[in-house]
Amino acid sequence: MSMAEIFQFSTGDRIFGAGEPCTYFYVLLAGTAALWTDDEKMMQLGPSNVIGAEIKDATGIHSYSCTAIADSDLRVRRYPIVSLGDLLGNSRFAQMVCSSLMRQNRAQLNFFQRYRKEREYVYYSGEIKAYGPGETVIREGDDSTDIFRIISTDKGLNVIKNECELAVIREPGEFFGEMAALLHEPRTASVVSAGQSVLEVYPSEQLNDILKDYPDISQRMIQNMAKRLADTSAELAKS
Repeated sequence: MSMAEIFQFSTGDRIFGAGEPCTYFYVLLAGTAALWTDDEKMMQLGPSNVIGAEIKDATGIHSYSCTAIADSDLRVRRYPIVSLGDLLGNSRFAQMVCSSLMRQNRAQLNFFQRYRKEREYVYYSGEIKAYGPGETVIREGDDSTDIFRIISTDKGLNVIKNECELAVIREPGEFFGEMAALLHEPRTASVVSAGQSVLEVYPSEQLNDILKDYPDISQRMIQNMAKRLADTSAELAKS
């Protein structure tokens, strides 16, 4: 982890701002930091938490979704965001990142539920899960209907049907597993994590509301399904 740098922030210092390019993420070593959105404090985080580990948005650009401010004198270890995938290959580091993201996910959900009516804003949050190398996320033929979104993955996730690898999905923010929820049919293929992957899992019951409130997600799902269909057809043509 030689790419890491130690930084000190004083109380009130801005660490990063919402909408700014996400070039670094931070592991808190001592002190506390607060995450803010729309001039509202969402949560306070202490040592062993990770902040700024953002995924790519629909345009493929990394940007911070909130503002981080030092709530006290703060000591952090800073890493380039491009190193996150490699670092997740370390199981201990991956567990720390996953635990921190889960805490932040719960805090964000509580925050947006509390202010949803005033802001006329609907926020959907799934359960964050980590998968190791070779671990099955979806099994072909199962009746499960959960939907998955990639937060991070170092080697991608393999789509396998009848023991034949059809495609690899790897883009942060990409959804998969939605066909079973849409068609109410058993899983048509297995999905296996090639390396370390962190995913957000949504129950299928949320799908209609998510698509209704976020048309851009609907468009992205359709594009992803079309691409996977084309990739699958190309692979089957080779057999």
